Amino acid sequence: MSDAVRDDIAACVRRDPACETELEVVLFFKGFASLVCHRAARRYYCNPDKEKNQRFVSLWLQSQASAAFGVDIHPAAEIGSAVMFDHATGLVIGETAKIGHNCTILHGVTLGGTGKDTGDRHPKVGNDVLIGAGSKILGNIKIGDGVKIGAGSVVLKPIPHGCTAVGAPAKVIGWANERKPGSTLDSSLKDIVPLVDDGEESITASVAATAPLTISSVSNTPFDSLNDVRDAAQDNNSEQSSDESSELSIDHDEDGNLTFSRNMCIFPAFRCKKLPKGAANYKT
Repeated sequence: MSDAVRDDIAACVRRDPACETELEVVLFFKGFASLVCHRAARRYYCNPDKEKNQRFVSLWLQSQASAAFGVDIHPAAEIGSAVMFDHATGLVIGETAKIGHNCTILHGVTLGGTGKDTGDRHPKVGNDVLIGAGSKILGNIKIGDGVKIGAGSVVLKPIPHGCTAVGAPAKVIGWANERKPGSTLDSSLKDIVPLVDDGEESITASVAATAPLTISSVSNTPFDSLNDVRDAAQDNNSEQSSDESSELSIDHDEDGNLTFSRNMCIFPAFRCKKLPKGAANYKT
């Protein structure tokens, strides 16, 4: 818990241009304060040896944070580290919701259910996600890693890894052109690679190759398109499999080193005019 809190403080200092010191975050940022209260409440709520009164303690912490900060987070919700709730007023996160690491969520966002359903009924948000102000994400749907959701969107269906979605209901309009939208905060959605219409020259940013591949790594190699990536992968092919539903995934670090792996793809492919920086390096 202490490590997550330190990561949250560092995330606020890095991402908020109005914040100059860690002390400002601790003293004045209600988004950070509400997240700390949630982490403490969850610690009581999820204690395997908990007694009934510990559940009441966690619910009391939740209610007090809601009254003081205008932020309502159920103690059972799972939230990763280095998360920033910017402004935070009106933020609602349901019981079975999950939020990954390095995400930024602005004010007025709801991660809610769709009605009176019980059980697992809230959204699952991946890592490095940016959710714009006033967005509503409803139901047990998956928001992939590196997704950007525009302000005021109503998301009712899963959003693939690395995509940008906006509207009510939200529609995918392109790929995020940065690797970590949750840290760069492109709230105006300017840094995207748009989808293309039928008939336009394009490449496919989510690859389903004919034969699964297991690749060790390729270092410092420039690629202009995924066709080049596929050729390099086939040259370094070390294993073959009969599973035709798997996906070729590419990871790359800041030094330009690429690592290839095969994964099952639960999302459809989207075509675009060029390969975005973050389009092909997400694992399902």
